[in-house]
Amino acid sequence: TPVVIVPSIGGGDNGTRASTTRNSINSEIQYECTIDEYDNSLHINAAPLGGAEPQTKQIELYDYVGNVVATVELRQQANPARIEFDVTTSTSNDLSYFDVYGSVKNNNGSIVAIFDGAEIIRNSSNGWDYKYESEVEYWKSSSEYYFAAVSNATKVTTENGLPSLIHFTSDGDTDLLYTGTTQVYTDDKISNKYVSLSFASLLSDIEFEFENNTSSGLTCKVSNIRINGVNTKGIYDVNTDMWAYDGERTTNLYFGNATNSTEMNAAATSIEYGSSVFSNYKCKAIPGTQTVTITYDYELYNGTNRIVNKTIESNPITVAFNANSLYRFIVNIQTDTTSIKVIYKQNGENGGTR
Repeated sequence: TPVVIVPSIGGGDNGTRASTTRNSINSEIQYECTIDEYDNSLHINAAPLGGAEPQTKQIELYDYVGNVVATVELRQQANPARIEFDVTTSTSNDLSYFDVYGSVKNNNGSIVAIFDGAEIIRNSSNGWDYKYESEVEYWKSSSEYYFAAVSNATKVTTENGLPSLIHFTSDGDTDLLYTGTTQVYTDDKISNKYVSLSFASLLSDIEFEFENNTSSGLTCKVSNIRINGVNTKGIYDVNTDMWAYDGERTTNLYFGNATNSTEMNAAATSIEYGSSVFSNYKCKAIPGTQTVTITYDYELYNGTNRIVNKTIESNPITVAFNANSLYRFIVNIQTDTTSIKVIYKQNGENGGTR
């Protein structure tokens, strides 16, 4: 049993208030005893006992000669565990924050929202913390929870505390990530701590590959690669797994230059006859069937002599973009004409061509 030695009690001079303090620390409990010499009252402050369940501890108070002064019982209500998050993502983008939504089902069957876009941020240990302490929630025993999270949404509409409509405005670079719904049951001892969240992209990835099929001995350079007229705004319906559009198709995606370099804004690379080069950047697009055009600046060389210098614009191309899929536009450069083929992959597998 933890013990503490209490000093002899004596009054202060002229009735002045004074105090004497003794601290004790052991493996079970930390507490502080203070005797007010003005009114001989004893005050005990104890640190939280910790743990998720109610606890009771006793400390025996002795005087200097070993007599028991009193036995004090410290009681603490349950110390609930914080709801924490463990994150994985299927994209290569670094995830720095996300907004979590969640609800809990009461005993009467009603569902109550507990998170409404609480912001969770990456901490210095590469884990995850609440950005605001006011948004922290704690586990309840023997309960049924539902969680979902979104990153980079413009707006989220909820139903029963979970996302139902996810609004997004595309800039061609920012990814929209979503987890789906995770269901968690707690036991009577609240042994849960972490909610496992797995993010996947709701957008399509696009890249370019340019093939030099002109003539032997000729090289070419491609720069200022763009796709024009993709969807600017969209609304993803969680329940139907479908996108709706806002009527705007004014976003132009910029892919940089065709280059072998991985540096940002790298200059165009000379493409030898019979070889190919990829675009400097990949871009992201809102999924759905879209009709777009492709433009790029094209230079053709015979040795050091530039024999062609012009801007190429394709005929309208209709492509059905799928979420979480990679699309590669392969441009077959001939002497004076181009043909464009679209190869798309879903989850790393060949999905087909256009």
